[in-house]
Amino acid sequence: MTRYGRAFVILAPYPAAVDYARRLRRIPPGARADLLRVLESDSRVRADVIRQFHERPGGREMAEVLIDLEEDELIRWQVIDLLHQLDC
Repeated sequence: MTRYGRAFVILAPYPAAVDYARRLRRIPPGARADLLRVLESDSRVRADVIRQFHERPGGREMAEVLIDLEEDELIRWQVIDLLHQLDC
């Protein structure tokens, strides 16, 4: 069990987590740090980042990824945990 703030998340290994880890490894370390910072930010900050990506040419795909993570909090926390593991 991992604790982030007041949220407790059980991080059970499942096939999708392996796929997330593989995809996250392909992101350059600086971009992973930026993604982690966004995912750990307040929901208003995350919403503003999504808006910015949506307005940016070529940014809609990233906006869609962030929206998907907003819609499933468990996956968002699992991605946060994976990002912490990758950068340790």
